[in-house]
Amino acid sequence: MDIISIRILFLIIGSILIIGFFADFIFKKYRIPDIIILLLVGLSLNFAGFKFVSTEILPIFSSLALMFILFEVGTELRFYYLIKEIPKASLLAFSIFFVSAIFTAFLSSFVLNFFGYVLPFKIALLLGAIIGGSSSAVVAPVISELAVGKDIKSLLTIESALTDALCVLVAITLLESLAFSGDIGLASVSNQIISSFSIAIVFGFIFGLFWLRVLPKVEKYEYYYLLTIGMLFLVYSLTEIVGGIGAISSLIFGIVLGNVGQISKILYIKDAKPLTPMTNTFHKLIVFIIRTFFFVVLGLIIHVTDYGMLLYGILLTL
Repeated sequence: MDIISIRILFLIIGSILIIGFFADFIFKKYRIPDIIILLLVGLSLNFAGFKFVSTEILPIFSSLALMFILFEVGTELRFYYLIKEIPKASLLAFSIFFVSAIFTAFLSSFVLNFFGYVLPFKIALLLGAIIGGSSSAVVAPVISELAVGKDIKSLLTIESALTDALCVLVAITLLESLAFSGDIGLASVSNQIISSFSIAIVFGFIFGLFWLRVLPKVEKYEYYYLLTIGMLFLVYSLTEIVGGIGAISSLIFGIVLGNVGQISKILYIKDAKPLTPMTNTFHKLIVFIIRTFFFVVLGLIIHVTDYGMLLYGILLTL
């Protein structure tokens, strides 16, 4: 990359951050989602011929976005509201996911075959699993700024996080079934879901309790707030390594740190302190930066080669 390209890249990065600020301002003032504005910015750069990112960077951005957004959401969820809404959120998440996935599979299998696209039912079911959930990267930022009750915020936040996990787990199971030409067993899918959720909850909770004890001892040092971010990366990565869902463990980790008072009383933990305003401010800044670039990158990597499939995607959206 020559010096001119670097200058143009820096100009674009600076412009995106400024646009991100004003998009957030518009969202808070006029309730026009900043996500739409950021996606349009990415699409505009895409159609203008700027191709400075590849599709390989998207999994990194999406993992970062989910990790930080769900952690921030967890710190803001109140413990008793959470306990109250978990059963309803779980029922809502599983119902929405499976109805959406199966409906999409049948619709895709029949409609696309009618228009000349050969789409076996397993592939159609995989498509349904991929798009069957509401993304917490979208739902959480939007719902946080809406004037709705705390119980509704908790319900929709947990539901979106659960459907994120279901999308990943069911899609991976279907891919493995396709790769090895085997049958999809309901028992194996259920065991995989239960196992991944259990690992994520246990890891998030244990690391959260550990950090409740460590945090008060390091707050006297400069840049202590970076340690919580570092611990968040550890929680996410270790959970993923052992087969859990990193996004869910990040959410649980945030819930523990955000509900110090209630949890310390229940478990008789002494000298536990809540996250400091500096830590919260620093984390919100990171979330803002990652979220801004995440949706711009989404717009940048869109590459339309088949307008028939694009129209069908719009149909599914509707």
